[in-house]
This record gives sequence, structure tokens and C-alpha cells, in this order.
Amino acid sequence: MKLAGISFGWVKATEGQTFDDGSYERHRKEARRAGIPLGAYHFARPGDAAAQAAHFVKVVKTQNGFRAGDVAIIDVENTKKQPHLWDGTTPTALRAFIDRFVKDVRQDLPVQMPGGRVGAELSL
Repeated sequence: MKLAGISFGWVKATEGQTFDDGSYERHRKEARRAGIPLGAYHFARPGDAAAQAAHFVKVVKTQNGFRAGDVAIIDVENTKKQPHLWDGTTPTALRAFIDRFVKDVRQDLPVQMPGGRVGAELSL
């Protein structure tokens, strides 16, 4: 893959408070084998940001999914199947949700990432 010009990959790890992406471990291993740096992401659902962060951290820790230089991101979006998923969430509440998730992930990841790179992708 790296020879094909792929220089970075995103791998979905979790969604909500309980869903683990069944292909996360395989994709992570394949990217590592190919020498491709990774980012793991969590697909957020309205609810408890702390519980979702704990779930994300548990999955990536259990599967040794982070190394120095990797990136974590929270993906907050409405989908085609659920176009109103985040409707009714105020900008202040959404910001608080994202801030809590990012804070908890930064605090709990086993490897200190350069610059503490944890980000958010919004599509609402």
C-alpha cells in the first residue's frame, strides 16, 4: 500500500458506548505491516461522552492500537440513515461533548502522542 502512494490511514475503532468495529484489528495490523501511519476514530452518538471515550480507549488499548505519532479523532455527524441524529443538540452542548471526549482520550491513552493530537471531524 505504501508503494501505491498511501501515506496515512484512518481505521474505525468504535461507535457509541458499546460497538467495536470488527475489522479494526485486521486493518490496524495490515497498515502496520505496510508501514502506514494510522489514525483511529470513534463514531460518536448522542449520549455520554465520558462513557464513549472510555469505550474507545479500552478498545485501542486492548488491541495495542496506538503508537507514538498515531492520531485519535472523534467523528460527529448526521448520516443518510439518521439525518437528524444530532438535532436538538445545542452548539454549547456539542462543544462540551467533544471537549469531554478529547480530554478523556488524551488522559487515558497509553502512549503520549506528539502534541496530544486528538481531533474532531464534524458533519452536521
